[in-house]
Amino acid sequence: MSVSKTSLLGRYRAGKPIPARFLNAVTARAERAAKEADRKTIAYRPLGRGAKVTRFRYKSMSGDYLVCRTWDGTTEGDTDVKVAKPYLLRESTTRTGYTYNYTGDQARTSTKTSDGSTEDQVIVPAYVEDDEIWATKADTGVTVGGVDVTYIDLNLDARAWAKDVG
Repeated sequence: MSVSKTSLLGRYRAGKPIPARFLNAVTARAERAAKEADRKTIAYRPLGRGAKVTRFRYKSMSGDYLVCRTWDGTTEGDTDVKVAKPYLLRESTTRTGYTYNYTGDQARTSTKTSDGSTEDQVIVPAYVEDDEIWATKADTGVTVGGVDVTYIDLNLDARAWAKDVG
């Protein structure tokens, strides 16, 4: 894949800090693309000036959120923090033309409603205990016990549902 020198991805390099303006630009492009496709989307507020990205370590998960602890590269926090999963990884997400049966935290069966065909899927790459998660505060649309989950996983590892090849 060729990446133009002016594209956002062309400016990002592994190991380089990600500035809030980059994340704002990615968010803005994603919102425009979603509107053009006329798809149901969740509205994330863009990161404001001085927005903070927080480093966490993954511990466990539930349907729509991860349980993490702060991590500074040396010391792990002692308090569990709920971090909303990316929208498409949440169990509450629906897609027109498909139904999902969750068989584990990171596994599901997708059924195409038009013909009944099924596909076993897993999250790739899998969440593994102590993986680093980068998150920021946002209006996530996720609540637990009536309390808003205020952090969202920025999904820098590009996790997604994929066909389970066994």
